Amino acid sequence: EGDRPVLDYFSQDGSLGLGAQMWLVRGASARDALSAGGDEGIDTRLETIQNDSKMGIANLTRTAGEVYTDLLELGSAYVPALSPAGEGGAVLAEQGYGVLKGDVLAGFLEGEAAKGLELLAGGSSADVLDVELPEGPVSVKVTSACTKSRLEFQGDVPSALKLTCKVEVRLSEYRTRPDGQGVESLRTEAARRERVRLEGALEQLRAWGTDCAGLGAKAGMFHPARWQAVQADWPEYFSKVPVEIQVEVKVR
Repeated sequence: EGDRPVLDYFSQDGSLGLGAQMWLVRGASARDALSAGGDEGIDTRLETIQNDSKMGIANLTRTAGEVYTDLLELGSAYVPALSPAGEGGAVLAEQGYGVLKGDVLAGFLEGEAAKGLELLAGGSSADVLDVELPEGPVSVKVTSACTKSRLEFQGDVPSALKLTCKVEVRLSEYRTRPDGQGVESLRTEAARRERVRLEGALEQLRAWGTDCAGLGAKAGMFHPARWQAVQADWPEYFSKVPVEIQVEVKVR
């Protein structure tokens, strides 16, 4: 069954509604997921994941309404994925994100690519970066991320998609607090790693023709007439237009 009928069900069921949190179950059935809450139970486990997401230490959560809106406006949407794990599949664990394209599942993003999607979507990557500096090892936590997009046109045809991702990280663990050149080295390495994540996510999304982070739509706000002319064909343009990525890291 496609995702639209399922989302229609959310909108029509009074006990659910479009404000209900939504997850995809990966590698198992919904029945398996319902029995995989562990000792805390399925409701408590999902509530924990939702709260952890708000604190930036778990996948970004999404409501049925958010997914429905993205499918209608963007033609694609990302949904956090869960899978039974542990001994006997007794615990629900996060498994990246599923990407919906129209009525079908385009595929899953996991690992570094999943963290790249979080950066594209403007959420903090639920991660701590460990960097080796001359002063010793340093750990930083990503506290915020914001990716802005800009479209360039050649005539009326999109010719380039330019992305600027601004990331803030906070020093969390270190032997000697870095300063001067140490902070610059830390900033450079953090920017490199976040760029790799962005590239990984974009490679998959472009291959599927799924701009589920709305990069084109956000950029199109600055060229409304031109955007309206290419909006219907944007998935195809998104797959082939050159992309330029700039990452700026601020260390706090």
